[in-house]
Amino acid sequence: MDHTRDSRQIPLNSTNAATAPKQSPRSVTWSRNTVRDHGRASRLVRLMKIILPSTALALLALVVAWPQLRENDRAVRAGAAQVQVTDFEGLTMINPRFIGVDSDGGGSFEMTAARAFQKSKDAIQISLVEPKADLMTKNDRWLALSADDGIYDKNAQTVKLDGAVTLFRDDGYVFETTALDVDLQAGVARSDQRVTANGPAGSAFAEGIEVVKRGERIILKGQSKLILTSARKP
Repeated sequence: MDHTRDSRQIPLNSTNAATAPKQSPRSVTWSRNTVRDHGRASRLVRLMKIILPSTALALLALVVAWPQLRENDRAVRAGAAQVQVTDFEGLTMINPRFIGVDSDGGGSFEMTAARAFQKSKDAIQISLVEPKADLMTKNDRWLALSADDGIYDKNAQTVKLDGAVTLFRDDGYVFETTALDVDLQAGVARSDQRVTANGPAGSAFAEGIEVVKRGERIILKGQSKLILTSARKP
């Protein structure tokens, strides 16, 4: 009975220092790390106060400039080129590159030149030296054009090729003439000058040529002569 009475006299909420649990070394280490982490967090907050406003300003500038950078998805974009001032008005571009999308969305084109001359920054026509153009379709077919000279119309997106004009199609056919009018956006080209053609099936001669659908179909116009090459048997 005395043992039961003594047990009831022990307070359940005793805070005696002798019975209080000691803080383990792990608990002490955790507390110090917490202080250091708090310091790092404070420095991070101060750093973010500097970075976030700068980032916001940069994004705002991009949003404002984007409409000017991309006015029209189908417009021709000029690639990087070295520009030289030839006189008070004229400009010379070294290795210019023009990229665009066809009007019907069926393909794209890319045109380059060794040099380009523009009478003024507002001039519509650009004279080209050794122009080269690639007309590409969605199904990865392409037609390559090259010439000695050319005149490119920025508004109409057309180019008049002169001199030694060559058309090379990806299936191995080569067409040669002395002049060619090309509509880059529509993906068509025409010439009323004499044309010679060579390819895997033989050769041909004609009084003109017409290119349709970026070279998917090529028509020889006028009086034409076709010479077929017979396949050699092994």
